[in-house]
Amino acid sequence: MAQIINAAKQECRVVVACPNIQTCQTELTGYGVDWSQNVDFILAPSNSFWVRDYGGSPCYLNDVDSLVWVDWIYNRPRLDDAMPEFFGQYFNMPVYTTTVAPNDLVHTGGNFMTDGLGFGFSSNRCWMKTMSQILGAPAITQAEVEEIMDTYMNIGLTLK
Repeated sequence: MAQIINAAKQECRVVVACPNIQTCQTELTGYGVDWSQNVDFILAPSNSFWVRDYGGSPCYLNDVDSLVWVDWIYNRPRLDDAMPEFFGQYFNMPVYTTTVAPNDLVHTGGNFMTDGLGFGFSSNRCWMKTMSQILGAPAITQAEVEEIMDTYMNIGLTLK
């Protein structure tokens, strides 16, 4: 992770979410990362560093009008599921949630990719009955997933 931060901070601002900022900074220093420039920290509880899985997705409204954060129900009941709220607060962005029926979508973000031009790619993991049953939610159909993704992500999604 330190190598990723070192490389990324040369190109953009890096935001690190961690449960203890001082511990994180000390560890990064030990790996030779100068975190004093272009690296910001968010104090937030988490279980792992796989933010792509649980962090939600930044999205534009009306193509490029306003940037918002879209959150879903992470497919594991963990502290990480609250991370989109922390990101929304940090970046002062609204958080749109797909966490309440009828738009309750159980998903792992690492299983979803988009090109930002209306195309999204995912496996059928988010609508499999077994994933819904893990969290005690009712099964969701492929059509329901497609409708939620179109509404919240502006993606005409067809799952294969």
